[in-house]
Formats: sequence, C-alpha cells, structure tokens
Amino acid sequence: MSKVIHPVKCRNEGYPFILDGICTEYFPKNIVCRNGIELCSLYIAAGNSGKVVLPDGEHELHCGSVCFIPANVPFSVGTSDGAAALHYITFSCSADVAADLGYDRYFFSEAQKPDIMTALSVKLAETAADPLADPDTISVQLYHLLLAVRRAVFLQDEEKYCSGDLLRESLKFMDKYYAQDISLERLAVISGVSLQHFCRVFKARIGMRPMEYLAKRRTAEAKELLASTDMKIGEIAQAVGFEDANYFGITFRKYEGATPTEYRRLFGK
Repeated sequence: MSKVIHPVKCRNEGYPFILDGICTEYFPKNIVCRNGIELCSLYIAAGNSGKVVLPDGEHELHCGSVCFIPANVPFSVGTSDGAAALHYITFSCSADVAADLGYDRYFFSEAQKPDIMTALSVKLAETAADPLADPDTISVQLYHLLLAVRRAVFLQDEEKYCSGDLLRESLKFMDKYYAQDISLERLAVISGVSLQHFCRVFKARIGMRPMEYLAKRRTAEAKELLASTDMKIGEIAQAVGFEDANYFGITFRKYEGATPTEYRRLFGK
C-alpha cells in the first residue's frame, strides 16, 4: 500500500525548502496533472515499472530513473502493473534557490545509482513521520536529498557538455565578437541550454563567470591597442566593447593593477 507522509506544516516561511509530502513505498495509482500542481514534484524509481509523461514526451521509469517537475508544469505518472516502487516527494522552495540548484526546469535522467538517493528519502520520510520533528531538520534533510539528485544528474550532464560543443561555441563567439553587446541569454541560446545551466557549466569548467571572461577578453584587446596605437582612451573603450569609458577604466585597473593611461605610459610606443 502507498503511504504518503505529510509533516507538521512549517510556520516559518523563511525556510529555503518546505516539505509537503513524501512516499517511499509502492505507488499504486496513476496521476494526471494537465495543468501541473502548485508544488515541485520529485520521483526516484527504485523498481523497473512505470512511465512518466512530460512536455517533451514519454519516459520509461527504470531503477534509478529520476524525474523532477517544477510547479505548474503538466505531467502524468503511470504504472504498468498497478504498482511501482517510486519514491515521491512534493515540496516548495523559492525561485532563486531553485535556479541556483538547477531546479528551475523539469528534467528526466536515466539509470542513476539510486542507493544514496533512496536512503536519503527514507531517512527524510522517517523524520517527517515524527510529529515532534524539528522543521530545521526536515528542511536540511530535504536539501541533502536535492543535492544528491543534483550530483547524480547535473554533474553527469556537465561532464558531457564540457567535453562537447557547449563551451567551445560560446568561447569562440566571445573571442570573435567581444566588441559587440553580448548578453548571457544570447550565449545560452548559442549553447542550446538554459541560462542557469550554461552559467553553472561555464563556472565549473573555466573557473570564472561568462561576463568575467568577456571582460578579461576585452581588457586583453585594450592592452594591445594602448601599447601599439595612438587611439584615445575613450575610442579604445568603444572599440573593445565598453560603452562607458569610466567603467572601462575601472575594469582595466581591476585586472591590470593600473589605469589605461598608466599602462600606456609604461608600455606604449
């Protein structure tokens, strides 16, 4: 039988994660949510029975499959034999926190090792079943579970993207068109992934944020112009992509330890 545990509601809205319900036993029913629900849903398959339908199509649930559905996203979950071993969690969290962790979009991942994830969900269910449980503890345990899912799903994706074309294409674009007005949204579109995922992968691989890389690229071009031409400082700022000469000066000094004028005095022809 399915047993859904609903913990005592947390009165403090400041908690980053608020658990609504959790089920770690057999899931004997079908769910169809044509308009989604107001909570986030997380499914971890501990068996090989069932399917989930997301906006991008139908996915088979195998042992270790992980499916996350944000609030208000339509979905359905069904079982092929009337019961599937599914760990089912519903919770709420702020939009900013969800974006930081990569939980701002639905995803489905195949064949992850479920041991750690299922163990954490069982521990969370045991805590939530205690009417005297501290809301802090429930929130922290839910956070640990979401981090475990993130490691199992997103880090695998990051390795795939880092070895593929995601960063290669965005870096080539910034190196070629550094003087243009380049936005993070444009770079994410070029890479074919969400904005949050692009920024996360870029920082993990390059060691800095995309806009920081672009600023350093523009600064490097400015150094060349300062040393080899008689162009005015404002003209150089415009030529390398800085619309404001004062901001150019601040950025240049941040990375080079000297103002553009001081740099030209030392290295100019």
